Amino acid sequence: YKSSYMLLDSNLFSFWNLDEKKAHLTDYIARKESDGNAIILTDTEKSSFENETVTLESGEKCRLLQDGIKRAELEYTAINSKSLSDREISLLDVKLLTGRYHQIRAQLSHAGFPILGDQKYGSEDSKALSEAQGIKDVCLVCHKFVFDHPKTGKRTEFEIKPQNPQIRSIL
Repeated sequence: YKSSYMLLDSNLFSFWNLDEKKAHLTDYIARKESDGNAIILTDTEKSSFENETVTLESGEKCRLLQDGIKRAELEYTAINSKSLSDREISLLDVKLLTGRYHQIRAQLSHAGFPILGDQKYGSEDSKALSEAQGIKDVCLVCHKFVFDHPKTGKRTEFEIKPQNPQIRSIL
């Protein structure tokens, strides 16, 4: 499994799930043919899948890449929070249960938890806060990577201390 840290603009969701400190997200994810970006689909959008195309709730038809629609699951735990420019930001530890393209960024943003510094999937508010704070990089880092070695079967772990100053300031 992978475990990642990220900084979120908590004001945007008023600690919707962070009161519980731990939560699980399950969604359906696909990649748009137009730009290759990940998109989270509702059950209704997923059921409209036909000929590599889905109909979004907005009515827009969206053609998907051939890898289709996949289940995306992750768990997260709130580690810490602090004030930043009169906003509350939170540090999460995320454990991927599936590994999809841009999964953490797309799923958390769709759930209302945009990652600071994320220009691709962030909300307008989180982009503005990131710009005001001089945050130019996505505040996301894989700090722990664990797997069973394919030949020996031995559990193998790699762990780092994040170098991103925004993440380090809240650890």
